[in-house]
Amino acid sequence: MKAVTRTAFANLKLNRTRNIISGVAILLTTLLIFSVLSIGFGAISVEFAAVNEYYPTYHVMYRQVSEENVKKLKAHNLIEDMGIREDFAYGVDDDSDILFLAMDSLGISYNKIELEEGTFPSGEKDIALSRQMLEEYGLEDARVGDEITLPFQLVEDGGLGYQTEDTFQISGFLKADINEEKKSYAALFSLDYMRSVIPAEEREYRVMFRLQNVSGSIETTDAIEEEAKNIAEDFDVSEDNVVMNNSYLLANYVDPASYAGIACIILVVVAAGILTIYSIYYITITPKVQEYGRLKAIGATKRQIRQMVFREGVFVTVIALPLGLLIGSFTARPIVETMFEISTGIETRYSEPGFNQLCIDLLKSGDVQFLHWWLYLITIAAVVVTVYLSLVKPMNLAAKISPVEAMRYNGEKPGKKKERKGFTELSLSRLTRANLSRNRKRTVLTVVAMGVIGILFMVVATVIHCADPKEIAKEEFEGDYEIYVDSWENDKMNPDRSWKNLMQNNPLSDEFISRIRQISGVEEVKVKTMIYGTLTELDPEGEILTPGIQGFDPSYASVIEDGLIEGDVTYEELEKGDKIVMDDNVAHWFPELGVGDSLDISIITDQGTVEKTFEIAGITELPSGILSSRFLLPDSVLAEYTSANLNDTCVITVDPDQKEEAFRQLDALASTSPYLETDTYDEHLNTWRSGMQIISLLGYAFLAILGGIGVMNLINTMINSIYTRKRELGMIQAIGLSEKQLIRMLQMEGAFYTAGTLLVALGIGSAAGYGVFHYMEVNNLMNVTSYHYPILPAVILAAAVALIQIILTYVISRNFRRMRLIDRIRYSE
Repeated sequence: MKAVTRTAFANLKLNRTRNIISGVAILLTTLLIFSVLSIGFGAISVEFAAVNEYYPTYHVMYRQVSEENVKKLKAHNLIEDMGIREDFAYGVDDDSDILFLAMDSLGISYNKIELEEGTFPSGEKDIALSRQMLEEYGLEDARVGDEITLPFQLVEDGGLGYQTEDTFQISGFLKADINEEKKSYAALFSLDYMRSVIPAEEREYRVMFRLQNVSGSIETTDAIEEEAKNIAEDFDVSEDNVVMNNSYLLANYVDPASYAGIACIILVVVAAGILTIYSIYYITITPKVQEYGRLKAIGATKRQIRQMVFREGVFVTVIALPLGLLIGSFTARPIVETMFEISTGIETRYSEPGFNQLCIDLLKSGDVQFLHWWLYLITIAAVVVTVYLSLVKPMNLAAKISPVEAMRYNGEKPGKKKERKGFTELSLSRLTRANLSRNRKRTVLTVVAMGVIGILFMVVATVIHCADPKEIAKEEFEGDYEIYVDSWENDKMNPDRSWKNLMQNNPLSDEFISRIRQISGVEEVKVKTMIYGTLTELDPEGEILTPGIQGFDPSYASVIEDGLIEGDVTYEELEKGDKIVMDDNVAHWFPELGVGDSLDISIITDQGTVEKTFEIAGITELPSGILSSRFLLPDSVLAEYTSANLNDTCVITVDPDQKEEAFRQLDALASTSPYLETDTYDEHLNTWRSGMQIISLLGYAFLAILGGIGVMNLINTMINSIYTRKRELGMIQAIGLSEKQLIRMLQMEGAFYTAGTLLVALGIGSAAGYGVFHYMEVNNLMNVTSYHYPILPAVILAAAVALIQIILTYVISRNFRRMRLIDRIRYSE
């Protein structure tokens, strides 16, 4: 076997060009597989480490659990340990939201509540709170041990009671990440105090627990969720009140979906690698068959021939694979760090404050193990399998041909025709077609290998273009700026917050709206109205849902009519007042409702309840930015039920050139009333833009490397197409083919590969991209709703393929011209 190895090593040097090309393809395949694994698992590892420092550590939380069931749950054999929490009151402060809660020691531990100073509450009147909360009450000079008097409202019957106050002793100061804009605080009390003010029958605990045997039979997130729901059924806890601690579970247990996704990506890379590397070896094995035939003639066995081909591939792999791993090892961490920096740079009110920065700090500190030995092992195994599968066909081709057949083998397969059809005159196009058709398999392999990568490119580009942050934000938000009435129900201390009372003294008055319109830069103001009620027969107590009816002016007529997915009704027909349009989400709660059914609604007004029966004339699927309620009607119909002001939301469009100043004035105007809140399109846009930047960065980087693998195949095809025909081309030149004509013929061959690749990539790729978009739309993935053909990426793909082909043709033909004509004719002698 030493002779076989020496021969394979000699071939490694002799076939230097082919092996460099295949080596680069193997290197890129290695880099791509390792990058997918290391970046994917690295980012996940960093996030999970941050989650374990940032988020609570319980598995499941049940809400609205009675005192009796709390005691029973503690004795459940599948619950390892359990903490409890009761949100029993809300602090009274005009400028902030303050929650009064009580927890046991395990609940405190689960939620990672830490003290800056002092101890947790133990006595009945002890309180632990943040220094920022004391500042809200003007008590910033208070110290541990001091007594403070705080006003608050107890939670009663699902609402809030009248204001009361009590005196507490500060036992400690809480560490807290405070969002200055939200001004949301929490004060911690002992369970003894909570029980002294809330009767046992009114207590509704939040129960947080960890399951037994999670590392054994229950080891996946799906299994934990299933078991939690089974236990909930035994204690009459509704499914809506089962809250999985998903962030913590994903960080510490197996999520089958995430591993399946990474496995699919690796399979795509392996498939592309097999196709490319196989194509490289298959195309270059043709001129070597005669050489292997000579070796068989002097005694080499089929096994030895196969081993020669295989070992030559192994030598290339041994060089290329470590280089790919080395490059991937150095680039993975900076890429992951860049991902988190992009996210940190665009934080909104919807972001977890400081979470991305915590991830970056963990990365830079080196506290998280980023690269694992098994990542290298999986990559090596995948690449070795890729190379082996790529070599199977070339090995068998080299081994199975007899010495006599090998001497005259030229890669062509004999056709059925006994006579070859010739031409009385030769032309460049006929010569080009003859070469391409003479070895159809090589031609098809090259086009397919490049085309498959082009298909993947078009699919990813379609996803990125359809998931346009601007469009998604527009689905969630109408206009540029919103001012809306902030109302809630069942608050005895703040009955003015009830919509029934707010509509009588609505801050969104005609005079207020007129002031909005007078602000410089405001181009359009639309007003949506709202009224609430209950479903008289289906849900009279409002336990399932509160059927808000949103009112729209005539400017929304076409939007409403176009948004119907069932039924057919016009805005004018709705103005008659006996028909109503239902949001499609209502069918989730009441699947028996459909178009044509009658619906009884008890409408709540300032004058009392109005009973009304509507015919469901249509079911709509409007964006959440337009419809934020369960039902819709013209605002003129809502006005018939009450003379009160039903204005709920002002949708404001501003001049882009004056946006900053207009927003400043709108903020100032909204702040004149404590009943008004604001929101902006930019907040929603920045949230989606951050996510899509990361997806685009990773998606196109993935395709760039994959494209590099395909280019290696194209280079190999062009080189072999020319150099294996040196003698033939030399003889044609000897009888009159000029250098200019030769270059022209090579350009025509390249143009064929370019056209074939683009036909496959743009044709099949566009269809595949639309199919992926349709799947995402149907399954509501990434809020994709509109199809956008990726014109710019398609143009870039076409230009890149054409440019690569032109450069290749130029470089190869230039090198070919350096060889003397006589040497070309004598080639292979």
